[in-house]
This record gives sequence, C-alpha cells and structure tokens, in this order.
Amino acid sequence: EPVGKQDQYMAAFGGFRTLDIAQDGTVTVTSVPLDLPVITELVSKARIYYTGVLRSANEVLSKQNSATRQKDSDRHQQVVDSLCQIKDIGYRILDAFKEGDVDRFGVLMDEHWCCKRRLASNVSLPVIDQVYDEVKKFLKSLAVRSSAPAEADSSCSIAPNRDGILMNTWLRRECPALATSPPSGALMS
Repeated sequence: EPVGKQDQYMAAFGGFRTLDIAQDGTVTVTSVPLDLPVITELVSKARIYYTGVLRSANEVLSKQNSATRQKDSDRHQQVVDSLCQIKDIGYRILDAFKEGDVDRFGVLMDEHWCCKRRLASNVSLPVIDQVYDEVKKFLKSLAVRSSAPAEADSSCSIAPNRDGILMNTWLRRECPALATSPPSGALMS
C-alpha cells in the first residue's frame, strides 16, 4: 500500500486498540479496556452493510500520499490539515470510549468522516454519500466507515439512538446488513 498501516495492524492484533505511529514508522499497539455495557451499546448501534462494491486501496491512498508529499500542490495543506484533524479526533474518540459515551463516538465519527472525505476525491462512493446524507438529515449525526481505503465491499454505520432509520435507508438501496449482533459469547479484548 502507498501509505497506511492501520488496517493491517488491526487485523493482526484484533480487539479494541490504539495505534501510535511515530514519524519513523514505528508502531506502538495498546489495548483499550472496555466495560461490557459499553461494548454491548456499541454492538447494538453498529451495523455493517454490504454495498457490493470492491475497490483497491491503492487508488485512494495514492492520491492522498501524492498530496502529502508534494508540498507545492494545491491540495497539500488541505490533506495535511485533514490528517491532523483525524488524529485529534482519534484521541477524542478514545476519551469518549473511556467515558462510556458511545453516542459521542458516533458524533466524532461523523466529524472524522467529513475530514476523511477531504483527503481524496475518491474516498467515498455515490451510494454511501446518498445514504449518509439522507440518514444524517434525520439523525443529525452518523458515523460511516466506507469501503475505502480498505479493500472491502461493505460500509460500517453507527447511528446514535434511532437505528431503524439507518437500516431502512440502506435496505432501500439493496445493501443488506451483514451483522446486527455479535456472536454469542464474543467479547472485545
């Protein structure tokens, strides 16, 4: 991949973790302990929907990487500022989880998604944008983790409070939910 380590590290370590990535590329992985009620609330509000779209991380990440390396490009400062904001939001998300505030996590993921979309023009997909905009009108905040930059074909959505609106909007676009509850006995470590 042109940039990024997060997906690979999270797949290797699993659970709920923070990644501190130094400028030299060194990664420190730390486990974040969560109480069962917080995990239960998160799982009850998170949904993964199948979009049927498979795409390469390289296409998205190469544009982002190019803009960060070319300091004289028009997009350089916007991308760098967005990356810095995303890092700051990550710290605030960690605080929200430590405080057990899953709804604040959803609001912060909305903020994160807005920053992420400024990284490259192809970060999102039209179907994700349409659903996101439609549902956000009703919920005022919505967290979406799109299929980019991961090489996946699904979208994860977190809706504070009224989840029925979210699910119905995705289903109208023929994007079924892949999971609505964790496997029995599953816990995050």
